This record gives sequence, structure tokens and C-alpha cells, in this order.
Amino acid sequence: MAKSGEEYKRKLEAYEAEEKAKGDLFDPKALVESAKTIRTVNDPELGVIKFGVLTMKDLLDLNKVQDDQKKSIVMLHMMLVKAYPDLTVEDIEKMPAAESARLIAILTKQSGFLKPAR
Repeated sequence: MAKSGEEYKRKLEAYEAEEKAKGDLFDPKALVESAKTIRTVNDPELGVIKFGVLTMKDLLDLNKVQDDQKKSIVMLHMMLVKAYPDLTVEDIEKMPAAESARLIAILTKQSGFLKPAR
């Protein structure tokens, strides 16, 4: 009986290791789907902000913008329009500068722009 208990334990450990390895597998399709998720961050001054992360396509499009100030406006629009579909670039341009700067700082931090490389 002790032998079958040890064998069961060994099989269970092997199964758990196998399942853990499956969980660690990179899934590019899941990554693509996660990019579609609307995220939220709660800012004490602005409240709950909904946004989407930038995709590689967004970054390619953003790199076409030459002016740095315009690039910030376009980036902010690209992230916010995913959660607020009726928002226009003109709306972003009309936002108060202080709040716009705060949004840019918050969203770039949330989106991983400022995370150190591993």
C-alpha cells in the first residue's frame, strides 16, 4: 500500500509540473486578445480613467507623426479612443494642458512605457 501511495504522489507531482509548464507557455493569440482589453486606473485628481494599450500598429502609426507635441496628442487619443469611441483628436487638443500632461504621465506609466527591460 505504501508503494502505491508513493507512486501516486510521484505521478501527481509529475502532472502538476506538466500543468505548470503549460501555464508558462507563451501564447501570442492571448497576447493579441489582451491588447483589446479596456484597462482602468484610478487617479486621485482625475478619477477613474479608462484606456487601451498601444499596439505595434499604433506605434508604427505614431512614428509617422514628426512633431513631438502632436505625437503626444495623437498617442493620448489612440489610448483613450479605445475606451471612449466618440473622442476625437480635436477633443484632446481642447483639453486643459495640466490635465493632459497628467493623463500622458499616468497612461504611459500604466502601459509599460516606463518599465525597465528585463
